[in-house]
Amino acid sequence: MKNELLINILDKLSLDQIKHFILEYSEANQHFEYTFIDSFADKSYLEEGYKYTISIRKILSPKEFLKTYPNMNYNISNIMSMLKSMLEEAKQHIANENYKSAYLIVVSLLDGLNKYEREIEFYEQGDEINDFIENCFIVMGGLVCDETYRKRLYLYCLSSFEIGYLNRWDVREKFLLFAINILKDKPELTPLFELETKLENSDEFLQELILNSILKVDCEENAIDYMQRNLSNPNFRNKLIELAIENKNYNKAKELASELIENKDVNIVDRYDWRKYLLEISIAEDNKNEVCKLAKYLLTHDFRDSKHYFITLKKYIPEENWEEQINEIIEYAKKTTGYGINSLLHDIFIWERRWDDLMEAVRKNESFDFMLRYESCLCDYYSEELAEMYIKRIKTFLEGNIGVNCYKEACRFIVRIHDMHEEEKAFELINELKVKYKLRPDFINELDRLSFKLSN
Repeated sequence: MKNELLINILDKLSLDQIKHFILEYSEANQHFEYTFIDSFADKSYLEEGYKYTISIRKILSPKEFLKTYPNMNYNISNIMSMLKSMLEEAKQHIANENYKSAYLIVVSLLDGLNKYEREIEFYEQGDEINDFIENCFIVMGGLVCDETYRKRLYLYCLSSFEIGYLNRWDVREKFLLFAINILKDKPELTPLFELETKLENSDEFLQELILNSILKVDCEENAIDYMQRNLSNPNFRNKLIELAIENKNYNKAKELASELIENKDVNIVDRYDWRKYLLEISIAEDNKNEVCKLAKYLLTHDFRDSKHYFITLKKYIPEENWEEQINEIIEYAKKTTGYGINSLLHDIFIWERRWDDLMEAVRKNESFDFMLRYESCLCDYYSEELAEMYIKRIKTFLEGNIGVNCYKEACRFIVRIHDMHEEEKAFELINELKVKYKLRPDFINELDRLSFKLSN
């Protein structure tokens, strides 16, 4: 029905009216102008493009290939040889400044790979096809010196990204990256915004590229406006917070940082980042109570920068109140499970030089890795006890493990005992193990080598 109405209208319009409409609309909409030129600029353009399309179909379609080349096998070697030959032809056209033919070849190659990707029987050869597609993009790069084909490629790549070209080979995003790279003028942002509108879920990748494009061909003011319209993108929110802090507009920064900070649907790491910005602002405003509150929360929840939060907290809490506050944090950490909070607890013992508490944690764990992690902090105070713990752990380890790698691991920890100045215990253990495991010749060899090394 819609097509019938359009036909009726066109039938009633004069050629001059159609020309006037196209010229006027082209001035207002560059995307329309590019599309119109691409479609009607040259009849031979369509004919030549069709020729390449047919050639590529005969290569990529298994049925067409076997019909066209009955004496050849349909395999990766023959297919790629033919495709590469066509791409070489495109390179030669660029060298001769015949950009039209080069454009048609490379676009036809990519269109063909997309169209026949489900029929191609050598999907497992993904690396070779990916390399070929990469070379297609390199050839496309040789076309952008010609303004006409730069514009055509820009729209072609945006369209290919929108459609989801070549998803099977994970190269869809390359089309968008290529388009952004060759974008030159502010009017070319329009089809980019149109693309974003068409996509139901504009992802952060696309938004970041659009922002970079605005900064490339437009002004910072419009870039800021774009970020403000897309505050669901946490990176944009962070950039605007940082800009507000830089301009000492702390109220604006706090508003942006606080807006979603309690929303549990938002990524927890982003919420930690916003609290970190609030901490930075509180320090700048010298709001001691807020600094302590935020630093304490971040110290016990965000383990990416624990030392910074610890130092900040200690700086702002009065010295006479410090022990009470740090004990409160330690008790909270002891009652809370999770690797991050446990690691923080042990770090606090080190920062506060609470060696008895740290040693107690090592006694409760007794794993090789745990002892190794804190040995350097404790060996000056508890070398004898650590050595006994290593000995016990080595014996248990050897009871359940055999093989050269296990023997080397045991010897590595005997070295730790020796290096803590418990040489006598190390040699006693070596002699004891040589007797107990005399029927394990590989282990005896490792122990003999270790004994010689430690004695010299």
